[in-house]
Amino acid sequence: MQHFSGAKLDLDWAGYSRLGRLHADWGDPNQDCYGVESVESAGAVVLGVFDGHGKDGEKISQFARTEILERCKRELESGKGASETLSVVFGEVSQLIDGDDDSTESGSTATVLIVQDHRIVSGFLGDSSASFCNLDAQSQVLDSGFFFEPHRTSNRKEARRILEFGCIIEEGYVVDPENKDNAISITRTFGDRSMRGCGVNSEAEISEPRSFDQNSIALVIATDGLWDLPKVTAEGVSATLSRMLRSGSDLVEIVEQFSSFNGYVPTDDCTVLIATVTAKTP
Repeated sequence: MQHFSGAKLDLDWAGYSRLGRLHADWGDPNQDCYGVESVESAGAVVLGVFDGHGKDGEKISQFARTEILERCKRELESGKGASETLSVVFGEVSQLIDGDDDSTESGSTATVLIVQDHRIVSGFLGDSSASFCNLDAQSQVLDSGFFFEPHRTSNRKEARRILEFGCIIEEGYVVDPENKDNAISITRTFGDRSMRGCGVNSEAEISEPRSFDQNSIALVIATDGLWDLPKVTAEGVSATLSRMLRSGSDLVEIVEQFSSFNGYVPTDDCTVLIATVTAKTP
């Protein structure tokens, strides 16, 4: 478990990445990764998970992690706010990945949270996601939910945008009408330039800041390997996290258990970051 202490917050975190059953059976590498960067001069912590796909997905997800963390640190140290930092950095990294020939049919999702000044801002592409739960002094859940709706065809706004491009949605996939072998299950991503004509883009969304002034808040940031497991909801994840914290489990133990939530071995690679954040009052 790692710890960050700033003037306005204390943050503990742990991460774990588990190879999915399909990749294990095929002898393929884990294409997920995660990263955390502390920015002491800005009183901020940057946390992210990245889920590669396609032949070169592992390479692209690791490149996205390295570039996003380094660039976020630089922008925050220069005095930029969290929202502007994420907007600038996602745009820069998208351009870099587009310049790589391997990004034609490979790519990566990204979910990145910046915790700073009693606020949390998220930037995201794809179907990795992040949930929160506000906790009282005894680690009981006060409320919980997701920071955003992921970029999938089940997202009505995203589905409408894809259909307006004249493309097809079949069984949750965006399908190229000119070549039905060209399909993808997400509507935004780094890379996958072959799907741009179908409306699949690399334009990140930046969430409105969420504050945590009075209580502790726990964050679960994970690739779809967690969120696609049976019976996984923000409420269920929060209840399990609360129970384990109250029983004395540390974050290292909790995050490893979450990578096979409720005893299910994930089909896809599953990467989980969990952080607990407590605001400091003057």
